[in-house]
Amino acid sequence: MVKKHKKLQKEKEMDMSQVLPEECLAHIISFTSPRDACRSALVSRNFQSAADSDAVWKGFLPSDHVEIISSSPASSSSQLTALSKKELYFHLCNSPILFNNGIMVRMILLYLCYRTGVGIMCGSG
Repeated sequence: MVKKHKKLQKEKEMDMSQVLPEECLAHIISFTSPRDACRSALVSRNFQSAADSDAVWKGFLPSDHVEIISSSPASSSSQLTALSKKELYFHLCNSPILFNNGIMVRMILLYLCYRTGVGIMCGSG
């Protein structure tokens, strides 16, 4: 019984989600894909919190996503700014925003979503 307790204690000490702060986990996850970020959220509560953070999902959005949102119709622009970065990512994967002579952000992100299988893994919203 003591041996089993020590083994569990050692496993807990080696659990990265318990050792590293959430910001470090988020930084590491940000180097993965959206699909992998969704998968890592299943590991533990700490990983879920890190994987769902804006710090991770900001990197998966176009670098000019703020400009893109501000160029969308005023009614949708205010709704979009209230979303988390993860929610915004999936919203843009599923709903088009027209900008610069009608080019759709949706087309860009849809390609990324389905190329990596994120639409299947994380759902659509």
